[in-house]
Amino acid sequence: MKKIGACKKTIEWVATQKNYKEAWQKGFIKIIIKIKFMKNVCDVLRQIHACSEAIEWSEKYKTNYKLAWKECERGDHMLWLAGQLKVDDRKLTLTKFKCANQVRHLMKDQRSIAALDAAERYGNGEIGRDELMVYADAAYAAAYAAAYAAADAAYAAADAAYAAAYAAYAAAYAADAAYDAYAAYAAVAKRESRKRSADFCREILTDEVFTAYKNLKR
Repeated sequence: MKKIGACKKTIEWVATQKNYKEAWQKGFIKIIIKIKFMKNVCDVLRQIHACSEAIEWSEKYKTNYKLAWKECERGDHMLWLAGQLKVDDRKLTLTKFKCANQVRHLMKDQRSIAALDAAERYGNGEIGRDELMVYADAAYAAAYAAAYAAADAAYAAADAAYAAAYAAYAAAYAADAAYDAYAAYAAVAKRESRKRSADFCREILTDEVFTAYKNLKR
């Protein structure tokens, strides 16, 4: 019962029953149906069109989505999932800010830095979405300029500029959320950056993702 998230009162009540048939007859049917029809994590990911890599990785977790979220080391995948589940716009943007902020030191254009700061302020409820979009548009202009001007040695700065631009966009652009992390990965060690990004996702988005995930399966 604990494994499927039953409340303490339900667990205690079931413990007093002599066998499952008695429990069934006394109204336990709903819980048994829940156990039978819970979807595997991999099936849910297929339902929302996740990439094959994520689906394959999730197969070992069966229905235990909480453990999958806890053990995931791919911040880019977690951001994508949060976007697909349509979690709170501000919390998602704040998480994206934290991911992109890993490469702040590589940002050469003030427009990129301003957009990154705007993403943080939006995530904290200090500015509205319209103002955020102004910074985001400016950051994209800076990113394009950096990309076109980049020689091999400058690619990291260009990628960092894109990270700021992506971070500044809100839930309407959630399908692009994975790129936040990818833009940062060109500038820092991919594996460690993904792990840190995954920790940021767990720090801010866990409750939102779990609630949306459960509602999605119904």
